[in-house]
Amino acid sequence: MSQTPSHRRREGREDFCPDTDPAEICPYKDPYKRDDWLDGWRQAEREYEQRNFQEVSEEDRLRAIISEVHSWAGCASIATPEDMMQNIDRIIEITNPDYEG
Repeated sequence: MSQTPSHRRREGREDFCPDTDPAEICPYKDPYKRDDWLDGWRQAEREYEQRNFQEVSEEDRLRAIISEVHSWAGCASIATPEDMMQNIDRIIEITNPDYEG
């Protein structure tokens, strides 16, 4: 029984490996079958890039929060209690674990 296009696309998704040339590992020589397999590879590649972008974005978001917290910590040593109390709502906001940044 011959393989279906969806089966070849699934194989392409499963065979995906970052930083690898798909032409080197594609098991199909027939152009139609190769295209099905490459469609699956490209789908897996897009999903990988999207996950990678989201991880980088999360890291950037957390760096911004940490930077702001550090600046508040530095100010606390030289600011008056009145100055710190003016900004307490912001300090509480950015140190809340549910803060989205």
